[in-house]
Amino acid sequence: MSSFRKLLIMLGLMLSSQVVFAEVVQNDESENAADGDSYSGPLVTLNDEGQPASSDTMEAIGEGERVDSLLGDTVVESGVVEENPTLEGKRVIVFGDSKAEGVGNKVRGEFRSWAYYLQEEYGCVVTNVGVGGTHLTPASLKPGTGLNGLGVYNLVNAWGTGDYALVDSSISWAHQSKYGTRWDHVQETIKTTKATDYDIVCIDAGTNDWNNAARRLGKWEDTSPLQNYTVSLRTIISTLYELNPKLHILIVTPIVRQLEYEDTTTFSDYYRNPRSELYLYEVAETMINVAQRCGADAIDAYHEMGFTASNWTSLYTADGTHPNEAGYRIIADKIGAHLLDKMSSPDLTGMAPLLPSQGVSPSGLQGKVTVVDLNGRVLRKNVDASKIADELPRGVYLLNGKKYVVKGK
Repeated sequence: MSSFRKLLIMLGLMLSSQVVFAEVVQNDESENAADGDSYSGPLVTLNDEGQPASSDTMEAIGEGERVDSLLGDTVVESGVVEENPTLEGKRVIVFGDSKAEGVGNKVRGEFRSWAYYLQEEYGCVVTNVGVGGTHLTPASLKPGTGLNGLGVYNLVNAWGTGDYALVDSSISWAHQSKYGTRWDHVQETIKTTKATDYDIVCIDAGTNDWNNAARRLGKWEDTSPLQNYTVSLRTIISTLYELNPKLHILIVTPIVRQLEYEDTTTFSDYYRNPRSELYLYEVAETMINVAQRCGADAIDAYHEMGFTASNWTSLYTADGTHPNEAGYRIIADKIGAHLLDKMSSPDLTGMAPLLPSQGVSPSGLQGKVTVVDLNGRVLRKNVDASKIADELPRGVYLLNGKKYVVKGK
């Protein structure tokens, strides 16, 4: 144990019942790492014994108050940024379509998508429930409507409500198709895990909606999720935050593609799909706008992967629609770098809320704020920020565009 940490323990004992914030410096590399502590800059709360306080202790301290979720000049005491960010050990779940599943890159009988290479290269622990045919938006909210009725919206909704009727009926129907075995994995995962089991949720879908049914981009004031990108994605994000406010939600847009499977002539940049009357890049832009408005993270996979009409068919696609191994590795590298950049940036928009034990103290906002819920409804305008925690019920909100959690109500 370093002399500096011994000093901190002595200080904690001297202050007895007081809780203090103390900056702990990085231990010398020769120190035994078995302590389980890896302090690289964050502020750490000490308990009465001078030891780092547990998360349970910090929950008690913050009862009834905000847990500031994002860095900002007025909400966080001392910027909390990981100096040496890593995805090692982060628990990730990926919802999505055939791009998430890995169609187009089969190795020893198994598909390998960007999610596989993300785990391989970055050391995170990935649960992949992507499966070909998945939509972002539901075609139906009723059981018995077949695979086309089962989108990410309905999967996340079942996760939140515990009502698996639509999931069960759709997956039963899927056994009549090529997706049956894969859907068993999805069904089992939805029924046996919960949002709090994960640190990061990736939603990688949307291209099937653009191509296979008459979807619409939708407007913020719309209410029905049926075939509506805006309402579906807004509700998915809202539900996930309600289930686990600590999640980092990353929205991955569709990538470029040809119009049809094994079509290498009609590139999506130049094609307005007659089924949905949309360009695919319009879908990507809408998904990014909704994510940002909801306080989630997003990566513009359509434009940021480097796939173009000139290199897509010759280098990066297996069939015109799905990436090959090279394409999936590029996607994995871009997503991994994106997440690491978020973790090392003072602008953590879209990152999971930081716990008090990570350096966020329950200090109040200042001035006037506008309060919006995760469905986009304005709840308060120009109100005193110091009174917000007492006025709002338990939940997740956007205050002047920043995500906050009100606890204990």
